[in-house]
Amino acid sequence: MALSAAVAPAALAEEAPATDLPTSTTEATTADAALTLLPPVTQTVDATGAHFGTGKLVPSLTAVDGAPAGQVIDSTGAEVTVHFTHLDGVDADVTGTCIVTGSDWCDLTAGSPLPASNTPLGMQAVLPANSTFTLTLTGAPDSGQVLLAGAPPVAGYTDTTASANPNPFGPGPTTVPLPAHGAYRTLAVQLNGPGPLAGNTFALATPLDAPSDADLDDVELAVTPAVPATITALTDASGRATFPGSYLPGDYQVLQTGAPAGGTVDPTERTLTVAAVTTVAARDEVALLQIGDPVTPPAPTPQPSTVPVAVPPAPAPAPAPAPAAPATSTPTAPRVDVAKPTLVAGAQQTISLGGFLPFEVVHGVLHSTPVDLGTVTADADGVATFVFTVPAGFEVGVHTVSMTGATGTLVEATFTVTAATAGPGLAYTGVDVLPVAGLGGGLLLVGGAALLLLRRRRAA
Repeated sequence: MALSAAVAPAALAEEAPATDLPTSTTEATTADAALTLLPPVTQTVDATGAHFGTGKLVPSLTAVDGAPAGQVIDSTGAEVTVHFTHLDGVDADVTGTCIVTGSDWCDLTAGSPLPASNTPLGMQAVLPANSTFTLTLTGAPDSGQVLLAGAPPVAGYTDTTASANPNPFGPGPTTVPLPAHGAYRTLAVQLNGPGPLAGNTFALATPLDAPSDADLDDVELAVTPAVPATITALTDASGRATFPGSYLPGDYQVLQTGAPAGGTVDPTERTLTVAAVTTVAARDEVALLQIGDPVTPPAPTPQPSTVPVAVPPAPAPAPAPAPAAPATSTPTAPRVDVAKPTLVAGAQQTISLGGFLPFEVVHGVLHSTPVDLGTVTADADGVATFVFTVPAGFEVGVHTVSMTGATGTLVEATFTVTAATAGPGLAYTGVDVLPVAGLGGGLLLVGGAALLLLRRRRAA
């Protein structure tokens, strides 16, 4: 904790070694006068860029993220490694560490190679004139407010002229900001169970930090006791309630204070333990308090699977056939049966072709001049039969009947159309049949007359 200008001289003088104090009344009076005329020791030199003033080193931690806006970081307990590449204008390679105290100084251990100011409060690191250095955070502060991981080093240099300060407690302070990632985390409650999840209110209770007088020795300060700060959050439809703000690792009390219509308030007081983390990724994970057991939905009943039968489409330009019957067996061996291998135009033809699936729909076409024969259904043996009349005037020659099944099977057969016989009549034999025909007719008349006469006589 920083010392005020009014308290520091008297308090520090009491801790000075007895050998350094004056031994006579006159010397004591002179020393008191000298102290009165000294400049104040609380003057701070602000850094501009990488250019710093000379004086006692005061590392000041700042959170670049992961902390509430404007949050003051307590640097006490932080370890800082200092590396000089120049000291007082001379090339150097000096490295050492110091620990930030409650007075904001960076104390050195005995035997440290770093330049120091020997004061009644101990050996404190200083930044000499005309020097270049690098500061690195190598130990997190006791407050736990920042993470050690990812803290970048800070390089700088000092003025060429040291500050003239005859104060026996050393030169004034030089503040060097050290950026680091904040360690504050997001806290939330996850409500589970069959009841209404949305609209439940939860309260988070955390004690406020109280002032400490550990570094003030006999100086009495009025200390305000820790006062619980209550923060509330409302669950959403999934049952998640996220508390506003961010929080340091520690134990937090969580209590349900409200419930929606149809719900009940659980009066159980629960503890949310927030663990300290070392990485930014772990810090950004929500510290979650699970309340209740998650409800696992019942597993769906498995449905019997069906294997679809792929049926290739009928080839264009044939019309779409009726749905094919399910395939239950493999196609039969092709069969070709042409009732009349040779016939004349206008005659009836019957052709049966095999090789189709049982009961498969088959489409037929007569070529060479295409004639659509329609569709038939194959029998149980996969044989399709077409009965048709060859069109009158169909050209003489070889013609083809093609049959295409719904699954794409193509079977063909051929027959020959011949020319019809020319003109009706019988061949001339050289005999004139007309006289003979006349004679026959006369005999018939005579016979008829005789028969009529015979019937009349019987009647008489």
